[in-house]
Amino acid sequence: MLEIGRHRARREPSRRAIAHDAERARGALADLDRSARRGTAIDCHRIVIRAGIAALEGRSGDAIGLYRDAMRRWRAAGLIWDEALCAIDMATVLGPAEPEVGAVVDGAREILVRLGATPFVTRLDDLLAGGTDRPASASPRVPTATPR
Repeated sequence: MLEIGRHRARREPSRRAIAHDAERARGALADLDRSARRGTAIDCHRIVIRAGIAALEGRSGDAIGLYRDAMRRWRAAGLIWDEALCAIDMATVLGPAEPEVGAVVDGAREILVRLGATPFVTRLDDLLAGGTDRPASASPRVPTATPR
């Protein structure tokens, strides 16, 4: 169990507790940044939290890029479980109607099936079928151009 300030999660401070609330996500990110924790996994958690914040603020293009970066890093580190959970985060915050989400969740589903993570496969399938894991305030996002 990782505890970051008042945010607790099993190795992933970006998960459900803060996935629906940009302020809580900012708080978790600030706590993580202040902590002495360092390393690849912590860096990936920071990226996932930033991606969630971007998505909740309507910056879908930024969010997609950040989620893809985090998933690439998880995969490179051999942490496919975290890669799959990141895809669930992405689908939760951006919504299944987002074209980029479909490509990512297919790979995540394969990982979860291979790992025998049946409850997570069910959760992902429910989410894709329009389940209730999405934030109440979130609507499907349209990718936006980011100023360069």
